[in-house]
Amino acid sequence: MIPRVRFARGPGAPDSAFADGSSRPLRIVVDSVTVEDGDALRLLRQFSGRPTVDVLATDDPAIPGIRFGELDPVRDLIPVELHTKDGGWDRGVFAASSLLEAAKLYADEGLASEEELRRVLVLGSACASWGVDALVTGSHILSPDSPWKNLGRDANVMTAEEAIALLGLYLRWRGDYTYMVDGNFSQYFPADFFYRTVVMALLPEWGRWLGATADAADSRGQVTPLALAEAVVVRMIRALRGRDRLQRQFELVRNDDWGDALFYFDALLLSLGGAFDAIARVAHLAYSLPAKEIRFASWRRTEWVKAVRKADPDLGKLVVKGTPTSDTIELVALLRNTIHGQALSNVVHHVHGGSRFTLSVPDYIVALPPDVAADLDAAVGRRGGRERWHVRQLLQDADLLALDPGVYTEELLAECVLAMNRLMRGIDVERLGNVPAEPSDATSEQGDRDISPDLRLLVGFPHVAWDLRSGRLVR
Repeated sequence: MIPRVRFARGPGAPDSAFADGSSRPLRIVVDSVTVEDGDALRLLRQFSGRPTVDVLATDDPAIPGIRFGELDPVRDLIPVELHTKDGGWDRGVFAASSLLEAAKLYADEGLASEEELRRVLVLGSACASWGVDALVTGSHILSPDSPWKNLGRDANVMTAEEAIALLGLYLRWRGDYTYMVDGNFSQYFPADFFYRTVVMALLPEWGRWLGATADAADSRGQVTPLALAEAVVVRMIRALRGRDRLQRQFELVRNDDWGDALFYFDALLLSLGGAFDAIARVAHLAYSLPAKEIRFASWRRTEWVKAVRKADPDLGKLVVKGTPTSDTIELVALLRNTIHGQALSNVVHHVHGGSRFTLSVPDYIVALPPDVAADLDAAVGRRGGRERWHVRQLLQDADLLALDPGVYTEELLAECVLAMNRLMRGIDVERLGNVPAEPSDATSEQGDRDISPDLRLLVGFPHVAWDLRSGRLVR
């Protein structure tokens, strides 16, 4: 998931690295003492050399460092040395004595050792005041259930996985599609090929589809299945591009064009719906359903699903109402189909107690049309609940619901990737051709190194890994 950076608003607030015309680098600070080694930290170390990124660490020889001095009691300041690529500079943490006193107090109460509290509180205060985009720490001191949760929020505390996803979004916004860095050497893809390779990493089942549909085209002259298989990838590329544009809007300190974000939300929903429809049409052809009825192929159309279930009972079970795959398709379709009616917006027209009123919901929230709210709420309830999807009730005495499109997009895309892999695995595409197809993985130009894990980290889906052998999610 791509995290959302929070900065104070108003005069003097730091500008966003994602703003148009901004020249400041993305700033990431790593609390090395508490962050475990792993692929995400490895990528942060590697990408710290990109010219538009400042990655600093407290104690890591592979990343430029931060050093804190001793308290200056006269100025009530702790001096800080920042060793950055441009030669570094000196800063300071003011009102430092209050932080040190708090560290002693909370250490006596057992929150953590005084040494850890001093280090984390001073680091958090520094990041909050400097306008740091991400503070990567494994300490619980700044966690959401800590007394210092507000400082953690202001310092943009996140995991290493979230930080590399934020970095990936920032680079793509700048037109930088680098996927590998090794010292002064780096490799990148052209934009469209980058997204295509990401889709390959997220949908490994598609490799079998490509082989089967290409064989059908070569041996039987059937080009439609191949075109439909390609459509799945094209739609997912467009969905990922729309998601990047949408999430970039949420990273701005001031978002003066809320309509731009909703435009990309609509586009993303249309693309995801199109991908599911293309998968359905491949199933229609694979099971030799009537050719003239292919336009009715839809996982939400009862009669068509009955025909599929008759041809392949196991595939039919995947889309039974209330299953994860069926719910995912609903969570796309219910909002996608608003293009036929009430537009998604942050304005609600409501009648209550015989009176009509218009309600404007908060920034970054979109109201749900009443005709889809109940069904969407039911599907959300089966897939983790309102808190996971950031669906909220607007008024206590009215069935008015709203959601956060940014969070909804992240959760929805992860579920869509899993649902599409399930469907593609379940459909017997080998019926289309004569030769069983072999799956393929995303590999770099350097031998056979699998770059799929790194790509999933850079786009914010590190835990959405589909195992081709078992046909299940790997976490």
